[in-house]
Amino acid sequence: MGRVTWKGGTALLLLLMAVGLAACGAPVLDSGWGAFAADAPLVYAGVGGKFVAIKPEAAATPEWTFVPKDEKGNAGSLGGFYSMPALTPDLVIFAASARLGSNPQTEQVFALDRQTGAERWSFPAQATIVGEPTVVGDTVYVTSADRNVYARDLKSGATKVLFTASGPIWGSVVCDGDRLYLGSMAHEVYAIDRSGQQLWTEPFRTEGAVAGTPAVGGGRVFVGDLTGRVYALDAQTGEPVWSEPFRAQNWIWGQPVLVGDTLYVPSLDGNVYAVDAQTGAEKPDWRVKTGGAVRAAPTLAGNVLYVASEDQQLYAVDMQTHQPKWSPFKTDGALLTSPVIVGDTVYVTTSNGKVYRVDAASGNGRLLYPQPK
Repeated sequence: MGRVTWKGGTALLLLLMAVGLAACGAPVLDSGWGAFAADAPLVYAGVGGKFVAIKPEAAATPEWTFVPKDEKGNAGSLGGFYSMPALTPDLVIFAASARLGSNPQTEQVFALDRQTGAERWSFPAQATIVGEPTVVGDTVYVTSADRNVYARDLKSGATKVLFTASGPIWGSVVCDGDRLYLGSMAHEVYAIDRSGQQLWTEPFRTEGAVAGTPAVGGGRVFVGDLTGRVYALDAQTGEPVWSEPFRAQNWIWGQPVLVGDTLYVPSLDGNVYAVDAQTGAEKPDWRVKTGGAVRAAPTLAGNVLYVASEDQQLYAVDMQTHQPKWSPFKTDGALLTSPVIVGDTVYVTTSNGKVYRVDAASGNGRLLYPQPK
């Protein structure tokens, strides 16, 4: 990989181990890195071997707790929380590794009733699910390291393999109209329609594995790889539109964020780069610097970009001045997932299973769950 280093590569190494062990029926469930979702009034989180819904104002006791059960009603356990849950008006849909008694670990997609936590349905994949489920209309799309894109009809319940890539898929699909875009660890980027047919003459070949999710906007597809390169492709043809890829100093894993004519690119080198979306040239004065790897996509809310870093801190940058909005908020664990914004509150979760709430205006925050005993 040339000048690309291993700074911040712990998350990737752990995931590589988890994917391999899952395929072998490992005796221990990997915990993942604490995926979660939030809206008013609940926060949903996969932590501590279970999936919970909590109210921020009464977080000591979850509104409900879900663990899988066998046919005799015996409770199992959950782990492998890598993908962010997806929310529909009545469902929370998430992926996890599941264990029932002495049975081998399985990789599952669960849909729970958002109000009660009751299981509505589930279906299995053959390997770890890293990318978050993507809901488009009445269909949820789920990718897996087993190379498949699964599609489930939320009305009929029919589930099928929509598309199979040439390598493991760790990112999500991103939808633009009737087109879906995704990358694979086999160094390829695909465009497919909602029936699973490929739309480009052939997949676009990248220099490195694509672990993350593409971004789409302005008729272009933006995607990063594990050599630190970012590519801009014509969304209709798959042909590159920059004279050469942008190059960071370490892996690109998180999804880039397009804001106007600027592409914000997170990297495991600790930076979020501001790149001219038309040319691929960096705007160096706009670079957001953190003290650790930035694995997940930044989150844009209003005029503020929120960045979670492996240095255990949450950053907020004013998009008009490109200056910090407040001093970084310190947590007690690596931040490997994107911040979630609900109203005037920012939620983040740590890789060791802690959920924090932070006031978006002031940067003041506190531990939300689990609360100290």
